[in-house]
Amino acid sequence: LNLYKTVVGFLMGLTYLIIPRKYKLVLFVLTPTNLYISMFVNICLHFQKLIAILEKHHLFMNLPKDLTLRFAQPGDGTALFTLIKGLAEYEKLSHTVTGNAEDLEKHLFGSHKYIEAILAQKDNKPVGFALFFHNYSTFLTKPGIYLEDIFVLPEYRQQGIGKVLLKKVAQVCVDRNCGRLEWSVLDWNEPAQKFYRSMGASILDEWRICRVTGEELRQLGTEE
Repeated sequence: LNLYKTVVGFLMGLTYLIIPRKYKLVLFVLTPTNLYISMFVNICLHFQKLIAILEKHHLFMNLPKDLTLRFAQPGDGTALFTLIKGLAEYEKLSHTVTGNAEDLEKHLFGSHKYIEAILAQKDNKPVGFALFFHNYSTFLTKPGIYLEDIFVLPEYRQQGIGKVLLKKVAQVCVDRNCGRLEWSVLDWNEPAQKFYRSMGASILDEWRICRVTGEELRQLGTEE
């Protein structure tokens, strides 16, 4: 309803601006000057509200040329996993990749959805992605979002794609009333750290990641 009112108000104001000059002159003569100015200000306010509503509902975003963003859909598992392997190669961690596209697809779209993903497409192919899931802050008593991966193919960097991917995830976070958006960055990846700081992120040097995996995880989970 608010979107409808805003669109109607904007169109009414726009119509007033584009009517033929001779009719506008008559209207101006019959209308007090302060009311004429008020109508113009009202047009501007309606336009601002329209843009805000479109941004809130992800209908408007300044995207790089020919770029589209969309949530991953069933069948995207293979394309996403190809990008994940590209990320692992960039981070010099290809030897740690033991997963597969089939499990990724199941975890994205199965009966229990563990993760969500946003794909960036350009030149009719996926060129980047952001993959995330919900966590929780007991101190804030609010859900949060953990950004597991964000990646853009090297040949498509320096085009603002990583920025709009991160902003898209932040919009999801705001829309879901989350308290935090968090992710990790490798200590040697200074370009990424600089980029994240420029986007308003704080890098928490006082925290360390604790991880249990493989045989140690099985032992921890089965020992009495």
